[in-house]
Amino acid sequence: MIPDSVPAGGLNGEGVGVYFDVSDIRAGIERGRELGGRAEEPVEIPSGTFARCVDDQGVEFSLWRAAR
Repeated sequence: MIPDSVPAGGLNGEGVGVYFDVSDIRAGIERGRELGGRAEEPVEIPSGTFARCVDDQGVEFSLWRAAR
């Protein structure tokens, strides 16, 4: 680590989030679940919709669809 620096995401261990842009959030959630992963219900915000997910290996990521 570089002295006097802070990693992306801070020092709380959260790190960088990975987002995959999808055309259909619900279909992405269902596909992830079919493949053995977990997914939260989608959250709508002014700029779009996202859903937090964890694959069958425990890797966290999110699905994203920008508002139209």
